[in-house]
Amino acid sequence: MNKPSNPNPCDKYLSDRDYLLHMIPHHQVAVDVSIEMQQKSNNPVMHEILRELIWTQNKEIMTMKDVFRNIPDIISSGKLEMNKKYRNTVMDYIKTASDPTAECNPDFFNPELHTNIQMCNLIIFNLLY
Repeated sequence: MNKPSNPNPCDKYLSDRDYLLHMIPHHQVAVDVSIEMQQKSNNPVMHEILRELIWTQNKEIMTMKDVFRNIPDIISSGKLEMNKKYRNTVMDYIKTASDPTAECNPDFFNPELHTNIQMCNLIIFNLLY
């Protein structure tokens, strides 16, 4: 794949292509960390969560790669007016637990840095299993 024209994934102004170029490796990090976690955990509930997460993230990676390959330049660049008809879902009305004061960390989108940070700080307590 290409390199993003905007190297900062935390910028407010990302093209569709730049967004996908940052998000694909971000999702790959979730897959990689989950695969490594499968080797460390003896918890059957965690293994179920990890299998589902790996499958879901891989599906999303394939979808994003497909969109990236097929997205017209005119749409990605913002030169075309978007059809802004939006259909609300239940999730639009549910408060999330995300921290509104949290800041975007560009390292979170770098697979090498993110995986190393996550796995270095990962301590597994399997004593109950």
